[in-house]
Amino acid sequence: MGECVLCEQQITNPLSSGRLAEQIKTWLMETKPELIEVLEDKADEVLDGEMGDSFCVVTGRRMHLCAYCFTKHIFDWLLSTKPSQEMVEQYLTYFNFDVSRKGYVEKAEEAGYFY
Repeated sequence: MGECVLCEQQITNPLSSGRLAEQIKTWLMETKPELIEVLEDKADEVLDGEMGDSFCVVTGRRMHLCAYCFTKHIFDWLLSTKPSQEMVEQYLTYFNFDVSRKGYVEKAEEAGYFY
């Protein structure tokens, strides 16, 4: 397994950003479809093709970004859209890789969302 290019930690949950983006897009289709186009732009900011020393367990493609860093990037954008409490709770239920609760979960709490 390789290191994440953002946090430089070992990638231990090899689920690619591309696969996560597909899952987030599916969730947004059900909750707020008008955000899908912007989601794709935000995902493209950190998706950089197939590179890295790790491989996604779902797609088999190379990856260079850990699930935490990708979902944090998307969560930061989501907070900028002023989502409802329900959307924040759903995101943190479905896409929470912040096991220590010291990253984006803490940021949600500081922003007035309680999880």
